[in-house]
This record gives sequence, structure tokens and C-alpha cells, in this order.
Amino acid sequence: MIGLGGISGILSFNKNLRIPRDLQTVKSMCKVIRHRGPDIEGYYSSTEVMLGNVSKKAEKLPVGKVPSNKNESIRVAWDGQLWDQNDGGPLEGGKHYSNDAQMVIDLYQELGSHFVKDLDGSFAFALFDEEKEHLLLIRDRFGSKPLYYVSMGDKVYFSSEIKGILQVPSIPREVNPEAVVDYFFGEFLY
Repeated sequence: MIGLGGISGILSFNKNLRIPRDLQTVKSMCKVIRHRGPDIEGYYSSTEVMLGNVSKKAEKLPVGKVPSNKNESIRVAWDGQLWDQNDGGPLEGGKHYSNDAQMVIDLYQELGSHFVKDLDGSFAFALFDEEKEHLLLIRDRFGSKPLYYVSMGDKVYFSSEIKGILQVPSIPREVNPEAVVDYFFGEFLY
């Protein structure tokens, strides 16, 4: 199945990620979701964010790296696929991309974060702009590709699966009864 993959990562608000411990955490997060994309792993780390990406060879993502723009100031951990955009959408213009992740980077550079509203497909991704110190966590409007996150203290942890987030030792493992009620009945209570 094309588009099979997964993402994991950590965002720190105090610009004090503990390398290599936090990078090891992201690698552990990716290890438990490796069944989503067993062929290729890629990682990126800075003082603010760590990104991990697992995918199938069909995605043509770079081995060992998270896809980036030419000067490596924008990175994207990608899971998914975009549908054909040759019907007057933002991707028209004859450009050829080796993968959807590169297309997303290019669109972000051209249109800013508003490009997301015009994407059509099944996707979840984390895009980090190092120059603007900006992280976007995005999934398609129907939620066909999962993206979970937890904010604890000065960090945000995210992954394609909850078990990725549970690799973080400080994440509590108790069930929140209010969250369970909201999950099953929330739309009827409001």
C-alpha cells in the first residue's frame, strides 16, 4: 500500500532538548510504529524539535534523513499521499516532485501555512521551519491518517500511534474517565 508510514517527534518550548536522550526517545517512538513503514527510517534533531519518520520504499523518502528543502531550513516528517492535483489546484505548473513530502515543502515555501487548505489526500505530517521557529502538525480533514499528541510541561510529544507516545517515560498510563466520556458521548453533550 503506497502511503504507509508513520511519524513521531518532540517539540521543546525552552530550546533545551537533551540530545542524545531525546533523540533516543524519538527513535524508540519510531521503533514501535515501524510496522507502518518498515523499509526506511529518517531523523532530524535541533535544539527545539526532533522528528522521526518511518516509511515504505515506495515513498522514495531519503534514507536516514527527514525530507528537507535545499538549504535544509525546512523539514517534514511525512505519512500519507496526495491525490492528483492537476485540476487547477495549488500544485499546477508542471513541477515534478520525487515524493509528496517534497511537494509539501515547496508549497509551504511558496504559499505559507495556508497551503494546507488546498491539499487533497490522506496524510499527517509535522513540518518544521527552523528560520521561523515554527512547527505545524497537520492531518487531513477527515482524519484518515492518525496523529496523536500530548503536551506536558515544556514539551509536546506526537506520533502516528498512541503507543509511540507511550515510549516517553514521563507520560502517565492512567485512564482519564472524563476523556473517555468525551470520546464516546462528547458530540451529544454539547
